[in-house]
Amino acid sequence: MPTNATTFATLMTRVRQRADMVGSTFVSDAEIRTWLNAALAELHDIMILCFEDYYVNEASYTFTGTTESGTLPAAFYKALGVDFTSGGTTYTVKPFSLQERNMYNGNAGTIEGNVAPLRYQIRGDSIYFIPKNPVGTVTLYYAPECEQYATGGGVSIGVLNADPLTGSTFTLATTSDSHNFNVGMEIVFAQN
Repeated sequence: MPTNATTFATLMTRVRQRADMVGSTFVSDAEIRTWLNAALAELHDIMILCFEDYYVNEASYTFTGTTESGTLPAAFYKALGVDFTSGGTTYTVKPFSLQERNMYNGNAGTIEGNVAPLRYQIRGDSIYFIPKNPVGTVTLYYAPECEQYATGGGVSIGVLNADPLTGSTFTLATTSDSHNFNVGMEIVFAQN
């Protein structure tokens, strides 16, 4: 957790001060919260696209050969990788496209006598596998969705720090007791 973290209430006050609207009811707290959540979600997207390993959560699924899919975690946002462990060996699982969904149907999951490699696809709120009905443990590495400010607080965000050598550095840390979600990260924006 950065030492310069601030609470949502402090951030709300800073927004009102910056807009010279302290004590004004022209813009409600709920509207400011909506704009701050949208900005935080945009920053979250940038972090995932540019530095995707900062936000990594795991979910495990055990398959016994009777199902082809599992339900994604409630906070799932983007798949970063999938591993399959069977017989004490762990394999990296690659995704498949919708056009490839039937690629193993004609030969029941075998190609020329060899077992076909497991593949996955994220569809809706589930993760699907081909060949169907795998036996083993799947570990899904994923980026969670952006945590949002709520009325009850519990979320803190770092403030901007200036670095004369590398440009502006933004340190973000979010915490929430309800989600057990802790992240510390830095983004360095280059100066022109």
